[in-house]
Amino acid sequence: MVPPRRLTEAASVAGVGGPVLRRLPRSLRDLSEAEAKAVVRTGALIGGTDALSGCPS
Repeated sequence: MVPPRRLTEAASVAGVGGPVLRRLPRSLRDLSEAEAKAVVRTGALIGGTDALSGCPS
């Protein structure tokens, strides 16, 4: 389920909170458009500086 493949999965994945950020891809390059949107949405739902920087501490 990580990374999420569809926008409908983003909320469920984001529900885990900040720790899931470590499991999201650092680059969207190799993802489909739908996967990339879902990854970005997951980060947006989690929020915070770690989600914005893409570098969780």
